[in-house]
Amino acid sequence: VVYDSSAVGTNAPAASFLERDIALVDPRYGAVRRLAAGLRPLAYRLSPDGQSLAVAHLSGQQRGDTYRNIIDLLVVSTRTGARLATVPGIENKGMFLPFSWSPDSRSIAYRSIRVGDDGRTRGDTFVVVDQQGAQPKRIDVVDPGQETGIPAALLQPPLWSSDGKALFLLGTSRVWRANLPDAGAALLATIPGRELQYVLTARSRDGILPSDDVLVMARDTDTLSEGFLRLDSQTGRVQILFEERAHHGASPSRLVDVSAN
Repeated sequence: VVYDSSAVGTNAPAASFLERDIALVDPRYGAVRRLAAGLRPLAYRLSPDGQSLAVAHLSGQQRGDTYRNIIDLLVVSTRTGARLATVPGIENKGMFLPFSWSPDSRSIAYRSIRVGDDGRTRGDTFVVVDQQGAQPKRIDVVDPGQETGIPAALLQPPLWSSDGKALFLLGTSRVWRANLPDAGAALLATIPGRELQYVLTARSRDGILPSDDVLVMARDTDTLSEGFLRLDSQTGRVQILFEERAHHGASPSRLVDVSAN
């Protein structure tokens, strides 16, 4: 639960309107236990085992530019509130940091969307963080490409295989696969004429693929029709399931759940 912090005073910085406390509420008894105070959380996610909470905290901005935010990724224990790990100074475009937990709750993958000096957006940095204190490791993407603006696919966090041994990374029309612990991601599939929007995952395991067959929402760049593709995460084979002249929303994965099978 996130609620306004009474600790915010009149001398708070310009971004004080974002300041919040994060707490756990026991719905049975109404007991409130504060985990962190005075943060500026842009996003937060519970680990699959419920023992840890990851928070993307807005720590600053480059030259006051709201499109060049500096974000700290914090991990706290939901049992004690202790800080387990901190990844400071992540440069990111926009008020969002795409990140996801591994199935075993030991690692976090995040994606930094940066703006180059030429004004172009680069979503080519992928990092795996071991919350036990190891240094972040960059995953280099083969032929990452460069985009203008922020394509919808760049806003989806890296996606974990169900066994946690691979990460899948979305581009505008391409998908990469990184077999961990390797530090490189190879091109898995290219879908010409389609702009990828997001991969549908179960709400309770957001960021974790339910199976080898992946449902991807995509838009036809010529007709602007939208629909779903089936992507085999092992072979890269793509099958168009259906398309129609309709808009299916920016991210219905927040509104739809998927069964385990």
